[in-house]
This record gives sequence, C-alpha cells and structure tokens, in this order.
Amino acid sequence: NAEYGKQWYQRRVRGELETTRGELRTTEGELETESAARNKTMEQLETCSSALADREKELESARMFENISRWDVLYTAPYYNKVFSDELYQELTESWDILKRFVGTNMTQGIIDHLRRHHLDSECDAFEALLPRDTLKQFEGVELTEGIIDHISKHLEEEECDDTTES
Repeated sequence: NAEYGKQWYQRRVRGELETTRGELRTTEGELETESAARNKTMEQLETCSSALADREKELESARMFENISRWDVLYTAPYYNKVFSDELYQELTESWDILKRFVGTNMTQGIIDHLRRHHLDSECDAFEALLPRDTLKQFEGVELTEGIIDHISKHLEEEECDDTTES
C-alpha cells in the first residue's frame, strides 16, 4: 500500500506539474502577445514623437519673421480646430483694436512682450500695476506716442485698463 500511495502521489504531482506547465505556456503566450502589442505601441509612439518633432520644427520656422502671415494667429489655441464663431471673431477684432494706441510705434520685443503679458484678452483681466521702472523697460527704444504714454500711465496709476477707447 505504501508503494501504491507513493505512485498515486507521484501521479498527482505530475498532473499538477503538467497543469502548471500548461498554465505557464498560456501565460508565456499571453506575455508574447502583450510584448508584441507593446512593441507596436512603442513603434507608433516613436513615429508620433518624430512627427511631433517635425511639427515643432515647422512651427519654429513658421515663427521666423519671414514666414509669418497675418493668418498664423488662427493656429493658436483659441482658434485652431475650433468652429469660428461670432464670439471668436469679436475676440480677435477686439484684440487688434488694442493696437490702435500703438499706431506710429516701432513694434519691439518689449512692446510685444507687454501686450502678451498684460493684454491676454480685450477686457484686460490680466491687468496688473507695475513699478515705473519695469513698465518703462518694456518700452525701451520705442518712440513714446501720446497713446502709449496714456496707456503706460494707466499701468502706473493702478487704474483698470480700458483698451476699447481710442486715444
């Protein structure tokens, strides 16, 4: 009986071993499938990364002075891949109306940085008072027209900015 018990135990262990080997083969197959899928995803990611790098280079070159057109603003987040609505049209025209104060001004980096920093929308919700030195630095090398002087004084006096009125 001891021999029979030993044989029975060995058969049972062999059966469990075969079951475990089968599960292992199944798991290995699943792992290979997942690995192949991961490799394909990595290839796609590399392709997308390469395409993204190409688009970034195109964008950078598009920002070069000789490549900019008046329509490039439509590539920006508020407009690109969006339905061009009356609200977007109004926002765009109001942002250009801000520039009325700057007619006759040399558009330097300081002026452009000022507009970007303090005039994110037509309502000037990003308006903030600046120290005179900080404000004037932005206009270095620029002929100060009456409109710009009025504009600067609003920043210096901590008044609310109203870019919709003409000077």
